[in-house]
Parts: sequence; structure tokens; C-alpha cells
Amino acid sequence: MTTVRVYVSVCINDDNVKTTRELIHHVELANESNTGARLELVVVDTGGHAWRHHTAALAERASSDKHAVAYLGDYYSAQVAISAPILAGAGLLQVAPLANEHLPAGETLVQLVPANAAGGATLARWLTTHAVTDLLIVHDYGTGTAEHDAAEWAAITAEAGVRTRMRRVWDHDERPQDDIADARAVCYVGVAGSGAFDLWNGLHTMDPALWLLGTEGVAQPWLAAGLSDGAAERTRFFTSRRAGVGAYGFEAMTLIIDAVTRAGADRAAVAAVARTARQRVGAFGRYTLDGAGRADASFGVMCVVAGELVWETPALSRDATDQ
Repeated sequence: MTTVRVYVSVCINDDNVKTTRELIHHVELANESNTGARLELVVVDTGGHAWRHHTAALAERASSDKHAVAYLGDYYSAQVAISAPILAGAGLLQVAPLANEHLPAGETLVQLVPANAAGGATLARWLTTHAVTDLLIVHDYGTGTAEHDAAEWAAITAEAGVRTRMRRVWDHDERPQDDIADARAVCYVGVAGSGAFDLWNGLHTMDPALWLLGTEGVAQPWLAAGLSDGAAERTRFFTSRRAGVGAYGFEAMTLIIDAVTRAGADRAAVAAVARTARQRVGAFGRYTLDGAGRADASFGVMCVVAGELVWETPALSRDATDQ
């Protein structure tokens, strides 16, 4: 029997060991669920301080393995930016389950989380559902792409008919109440810093009816745990994932299995089949792959219950607008 290998590239030796193990576990479950011949999994660790070197070296290792037909990973977007050109050069399918940055389209890369524009569209639909017609988007600065992302989301919500304003996060000598005006929601785009507690709880104290929204950089367990009950009830976070990490590991492996089942052990054929633009129903819901191998799907929405981040479930929603 011909050996068919799939490399699974994760960061075991870093702070995400829990989610890494969840990812691997669900990759294994998907492989066990395969009704055909199980694929041989080779789990490799790109963690540690020398992750750039490890990422490149392990992508080279997989590329040179004549039995390898796919590479599941990497864990972080910055790693995918390194490994993707190497794997594409070898014609090896790469399915990145969690990388959420927009990366240059390659010949063999599939990304399962949607591009940033999908977040703006999800936010616009959420605002419309909750009858929010005035939005203030606040972005951080000095941390990368927050201002660009905020502008993209602002354009999408404005196009959807929401009156949208945008500004950078307030400095210590500025007062948020001077800018809120008629806004019924404030959406923070960026990364949660040390002032997030005061900002969130302060905005809620100023206007208890104000919706407090944020991107996934703010969706932090420590922030959720420190919110007052009132602020927590009015908080929602928009994330590129719609389910737990395990669902994305399961779907990544399932996509690879489907491609190998249809194309055999030929690398070029496996990559071509996997990247064919089509609709799929995966472990995290329905999505469509475009011609560049990027998933087109909604963002997920998280809320805070009993100090913990949980997925928003409309059937269990107890929003003030419904009371």
C-alpha cells in the first residue's frame, strides 16, 4: 500500500498548548472518521523562540518528502507567510485552519477563515438586526493594521445604511463622552491593552444602553472576566472564527481527505481539487471557497456570560431589545 502523508504543523511549545492540542485531537478524529484508507499524520512543532527557522525548515522537510500530499498549518499567519511560498514551490497543498490575515494568493494555499471584509459585513447585519442606526468605530494605533481594518468596516457598515463615524482611541486627556453623541454602539478595532477595563466599564457607566462591540483582538478571557455585569450584557465580539479551534482542525483534515479521495496521491491533482471554487458544509457551518482558496463565510459573534467568552446563540439571546 502506498504511504500517503499529511504534515500537521503546530506550535506546541508556546502559550497556546491547550488550543494546539484541541486542534490536533480534532485532526485525528477527522482522520479516524475517514471511510477510506487513513492518511499518515506527521505532527511537527514550529514553536519556540526560533519559530521562523523551524517554520521554513519543516516546510522544506514536507516538500522533500515524496510521500507527502498535504500540509495542515501553520498555526499563525506570520508562519503561513513563510511556509506558503516553499510549499507552493513544491506543489504541496497547504490548508491553514486559523490564519486570519490576508496573505498573497499562492498556487496551493487554502485559508479556512474569511478575510477582514467578512467581519464588516457580519457587523453590519448584527447592527441591523438590533436596530442600531448610529455607530462609532474606535481604533487603536501603533499595533499594525487597526486603522485600515476600521476604515474597511466603517465603509461596509455605512454602505448598509448605518450612520458611521470613526476615530482613534481616546488618549488619557480626552473624554469619550465628547464623541459619543447619538451613537448607539461603539466598536473597538484593535488589540486590548491595559486600559480596556476602564474603557469598557466607563462607557457602560456613561450610557448603560450603549452596545460595546469589539474585534477579536479584544475578545480576551481576562477582559471578559473583569467586566461588570451590566457591561458584559451589552458586549459582543466579532471574530474570524465561528466555532472552536477543533472545528477548524476537523474541517481542514476533512478537506484534505476529500481531495486525496478524489485525486489520489498526485500532489498537483490534490492541490487543484482542494482549491476548486465551490460551496462546502464544514464542521463550522456552510462556506464557499473562492478561486484563490480563501473561505467566504460570516464572522462569529461572541458574548460574555458569567465572566466567560461564549458563542452568541440567538435562540438563547436575552438582549435588552427583546425584553
